[in-house]
Amino acid sequence: WFFFALPIYYLFKDIQLTAFISQILIFLLGFLFIFLLGKYQKLSKTENLFLYLIVFANPIAIGNFIKLGRLPELLSFVFAITLFALILYFKDNKINNYILLFAVLYAAILLSHPAFFVIYLLFVISLLLIKTNKERMQIIISGLISLVLASFWLIPFLISSRKMSVGTDVAYTGLSRLLHFRT
Repeated sequence: WFFFALPIYYLFKDIQLTAFISQILIFLLGFLFIFLLGKYQKLSKTENLFLYLIVFANPIAIGNFIKLGRLPELLSFVFAITLFALILYFKDNKINNYILLFAVLYAAILLSHPAFFVIYLLFVISLLLIKTNKERMQIIISGLISLVLASFWLIPFLISSRKMSVGTDVAYTGLSRLLHFRT
């Protein structure tokens, strides 16, 4: 989201306005991608609108995305919808040049919300199960390209995460406090 919002910030030089405009743009992109998904799945305009409202106007989405301001997660959710539509397309068709779009979207999901990247690995694995060996290799190469595209962020993240151990530090601190109160 930060890379998405940076040009808007350069244009307006106001953080609140940047967040507001980027949120509107993300919702518009979400509508566009839901519309494209619905068009591919042969949904009517009413069904498309209903799907958009279910995804983006439910109480959980409003609470998470709007009230808490979790715009990176919202953007990754829009990318995830688009990647899901692309996976559905590849399920029924041969792998073609859209595989490059797959790599870019998968890298964008990794940059915006790494948890979605891991979740979507299940969809990618399911796609690998139904494709031929040649198409599997194209999908795997595309996945590696997405890692290369996100490597400017991924490598420092992995290096710094090796140095941190939040779970063990928290557990150790909690255990030491518990032992301290018992004595």
